[in-house]
Amino acid sequence: MPTEQLLASGPDVDVVVLRGAPLRVGVVPTSGPSVVYALGVSDFVDVSVAAGERGFLVVGDGPKITNVTAIALDRSGAPAAPEELPPAGDTKVTRFPRAASLGEGWVITYWDGIGPSFVRIDARARETTPPLELRTGDERGGQTEARIAVSRRAIAVTWVVGPPWFGHGVASEIPNRPGPRLAVLTCR
Repeated sequence: MPTEQLLASGPDVDVVVLRGAPLRVGVVPTSGPSVVYALGVSDFVDVSVAAGERGFLVVGDGPKITNVTAIALDRSGAPAAPEELPPAGDTKVTRFPRAASLGEGWVITYWDGIGPSFVRIDARARETTPPLELRTGDERGGQTEARIAVSRRAIAVTWVVGPPWFGHGVASEIPNRPGPRLAVLTCR
């Protein structure tokens, strides 16, 4: 199973996602008392948090199986209202969302039922571009997460293609070339 990213460190505070309903974050400042904020959503199946220039972003799969919810937090860890990001196209599922900071906004990846998709959002967690499917032509089989690394000139996304989990599936769902994948996107 993919490992969730539940802790992110900013310049002034650390944010940890506290699983359970309702979903909450714990904010631990470098000095002063810690605080806990409810995020206004029920618990997600999978959740992730990232730190950036303007604060933090919590992403989770839900509230429906076909969308991702993004919640921006300011530099002090205080949350804004949740934003549901309905993916475009024929996506039947969104699972394992991951986030990374990109300039004043964010990038998110999620598994869309076939392979990873990638979307940019602004600092307030609103979608700025339609999702982009990342494909190598052999995405079938098991569910995957797609980790993100960002530089000033490129974005690298990596994921693993493998057979369905727990032995489920048929022979046509076993990839021809299982293993790691890498997509490099250039920024303009």
